[in-house]
Amino acid sequence: MILSVCDLPEVLKVMRIINIVITIIKIVVPILLMVSAMIDLVRAVTNSELNKITKPMVAKVVAAVLIFLIPTFVGVIADIAGNDGEYEKCLGDITRETIRVAYANQEETLVAKAEETLNESDYNNALYYLNNITPESAREEFKSRLDTVKAKIEEAKKPKVEEPIKPDSSEKIIKQEETKTLKVYITQKGNYYLTRVWMENPYTQINKEDANPYGKTLKRPSELLKNAISSKGLDGKLIVAMNASGFYLKDTFDASSVSRYPAFDKTSVGTLVITDGKVVRNAYEKGDILTWFIAGIDPNNKLLVFEDKKIKETNSQEKKAWSESVINSGIRNTFTFAAPLIENGEKTNWSNKNSRMPGSNDSTKGLQIIGQINNNNFVFYTSKSGTRDEAIKLFLNMGCKTAVNLDGGGSVALLFKPSNSSNIETVTGNGRSLPEVMYITE
Repeated sequence: MILSVCDLPEVLKVMRIINIVITIIKIVVPILLMVSAMIDLVRAVTNSELNKITKPMVAKVVAAVLIFLIPTFVGVIADIAGNDGEYEKCLGDITRETIRVAYANQEETLVAKAEETLNESDYNNALYYLNNITPESAREEFKSRLDTVKAKIEEAKKPKVEEPIKPDSSEKIIKQEETKTLKVYITQKGNYYLTRVWMENPYTQINKEDANPYGKTLKRPSELLKNAISSKGLDGKLIVAMNASGFYLKDTFDASSVSRYPAFDKTSVGTLVITDGKVVRNAYEKGDILTWFIAGIDPNNKLLVFEDKKIKETNSQEKKAWSESVINSGIRNTFTFAAPLIENGEKTNWSNKNSRMPGSNDSTKGLQIIGQINNNNFVFYTSKSGTRDEAIKLFLNMGCKTAVNLDGGGSVALLFKPSNSSNIETVTGNGRSLPEVMYITE
């Protein structure tokens, strides 16, 4: 669309002002010049100085004539610029209504562009320009169209919902159920279970239940899950649950650290604990305990991993800043244990460092590993006698972008509750009392 000079309200306003100024100049300035010339003439006759003022008088008369010719000059310039007399026409047509229509035309152009591009910058330009539109009914009409544009922009920002990844026909499915927001498929092969989970919104569907009072007692995963079902009204919901973080247990696990800090007894390892969006513990000043890795789902449905450092590797202020960065990431629940096995779709060096990963990758032991394939699809490897090398290979073949080793050994547990039953079925484990359980529900 090609806009003429008369279509631009700002230009029209300037033209209107110029027109008024020119009119005033045409009337007032020539009169003043003529009066000045007459006064000079009278003075000259009186003082016999006619010759001295002849040249100034001529200059003033010429100036008066030029003033009258200003509109002509402007018209010539406009013609040279290619407006074909449009300038003069605009000068004659400028009214409040002309300016209103010009604003409306410009807003129509901006709104149409935003509707076509669905670009936030184009939307903001049209929204800002909306202040120029009158009457109110016209403004509301444009605003309604812009509201639709905004809704489409926000919808486009939402993460793409991926299709569920189901087991192939060669796998033995032992438990499965599908609902609108949650699909669970548990398969068994030899010594391990693979639990594929599709969630509409992992950020809100992956949850945690802590033993209560926190740090004072431990409960089996099935007991913790029953507490969650009762307190959160999950009786008719499909649920799959498993053990989560490693934990301190005085006299049997990291006794020296626990003895120094009694508050850590019977709690999740690590200095930062978040449950249901609330900070349960943030002991950044006690960073000299064993280092761990904190994982959690952020609002964009990404599985994030943060390294919790010892105080000798940092200081309390840096630890505080670190804990704040984890909190500000938006994760609602922390799951704390060893280093990540897979990051950015590749096996990490951490997976070969026993100082950050209990045991060796090829040793046979109980394992619980969470892996993320995409925004909606997760997989869990659960075994009482599996190896990390086996799990890492499986996860990479399945396309996992991130995988994290959760607590294992005697802590391993895998539970399943159908939506049409109140019974919690134990697939494997559930023998050890723990400080928390991870559960996924509709």
